[in-house]
Amino acid sequence: WVTAKGEICHNYGYTGGGFTSTDDNNFNTQLQRAINDSTGDRAKLTGQIYVIDMLNDVRGNTDISTSAKNFFAKAAKAFPNAKIYVIPVLFNENDLNNKWDYARNCSSFTNIIKSAGEPYGALVCEGSRSWFHNGKNDTYFPPSAGVHFATAGYEFAQRQFDNWLEGGSGWVDYGWHNLVSGANLAKVKNDNMLQSYVARKGDIIYIHGTFSTVAMSAYETIFNLPAWARPYRSMYLTAWNGTTAWPVIVDNSGALVCSNNLADNSTLALNGSYAIF
Repeated sequence: WVTAKGEICHNYGYTGGGFTSTDDNNFNTQLQRAINDSTGDRAKLTGQIYVIDMLNDVRGNTDISTSAKNFFAKAAKAFPNAKIYVIPVLFNENDLNNKWDYARNCSSFTNIIKSAGEPYGALVCEGSRSWFHNGKNDTYFPPSAGVHFATAGYEFAQRQFDNWLEGGSGWVDYGWHNLVSGANLAKVKNDNMLQSYVARKGDIIYIHGTFSTVAMSAYETIFNLPAWARPYRSMYLTAWNGTTAWPVIVDNSGALVCSNNLADNSTLALNGSYAIF
């Protein structure tokens, strides 16, 4: 991918690691290898530094602030003419990643990277955490890959990164999707009131619409949302009829469920948003 862009690649990330990994393979150690290897004019001629994937930090749940600040300061000093690009995290939907703490770290650690890199002009592709949030995908990340990816997955990430480099937002967004395809038609009436929609912008999900039901018990499913709208822990939206408002719940399987018993011929509206990460 790098050589196809006309660049000469020097890869120092081959041992994995992250900002807070062990001394033999963390990002600062990898950077020091690059510095030691950059003899003569090579340091001055280095044009790009790519920092890719702090998944080990996300899953390790360890503060990256000091290590990240040291990294950017050292990189800027050693390679004064290089632009620093960061893909914060490639986060797939393997079961090993299905934890709210990890999802939250994807967002909060990206904030730390943006702050640490800003004084040195680092450019951070914040939307990378959204690239693979669309259900399980055996082509991109088969079970045997665990939290990592098959070649097709890395190639997909390359295309998303190229789109960002060319001026795109860096996010994988989804426009308004009609929830009739996910309605629990045993409980939700397929009539003119079934006008409910969901969309994703960045890592925020937006839902609004109306629907009617037959009698429902609390915690029965109203809609099954698309995989790209699934949160990592239960989120709450407001639903109401002509006189009363109450919460509905989007659970971490992506099911939108009622929190109250509903009488036959209930007509409801709902509107709200929540963050995935």
